[in-house]
Amino acid sequence: MKRFLLSVFIFIITLSFTATDVTFAKEKLSKTQKQANLEAKKKARAEERAKKKAIKEAKRKAKKAELAKKKAERAAKRKAKKADLARKKAERKAKRKAKKGKLATKKTTGKTPLWMPFQNPDKYLNSARSCLNKKQFASARTGAAYVANNCSIREKQIEAIVLLEQIGQIEAAYTASKEAAAKIKRKSRPRRLKKARKTKTEKLAAKRKAKKADLARKKAERKAKRKAK
Repeated sequence: MKRFLLSVFIFIITLSFTATDVTFAKEKLSKTQKQANLEAKKKARAEERAKKKAIKEAKRKAKKAELAKKKAERAAKRKAKKADLARKKAERKAKRKAKKGKLATKKTTGKTPLWMPFQNPDKYLNSARSCLNKKQFASARTGAAYVANNCSIREKQIEAIVLLEQIGQIEAAYTASKEAAAKIKRKSRPRRLKKARKTKTEKLAAKRKAKKADLARKKAERKAKRKAK
């Protein structure tokens, strides 16, 4: 009987130790599994981050390339515009040069060379008279003097000389009248303006004073009403 009980006791102890070992083994396994899961998650996160970084880098590179492309396009446009402007400028210059050449040939190959007396002095005289009517005395004198000095027709020369005298007289009278008017203006106008300005200033000052007094009166009335209440 004693032997049987001993064997049962040993069996129970063995079973308990086995159960403990199993529990420890299970805990160890769960810990290992958890660690493995954490490692797997970390790895997945790292991969995700790397993927996102790669996408971001690719986008940045693409944007940079796009900007470089746009910059190159703008530079090309500027260059083309500059070239176009230079071409147009050259064309204008060539046209001016060609025009000058035509004018020079016209002057030298015309019917009446420059050294010969002109055929139509009336044109110059009429122009001089027109300038005189507009009070352009210098232009009128130039036209009349040109006819008087260069025309071969005696009557036209005399007409030009008479016109020159008229220009001188009219100019002198015009200048004198202008000076007299300016003197009168200088004498009378500034005083009137000064007086008017002074009056206006005084009026404004009086208005301001009246407004101030009115505001003070209204304020006093409001104060009196408050006290009465």
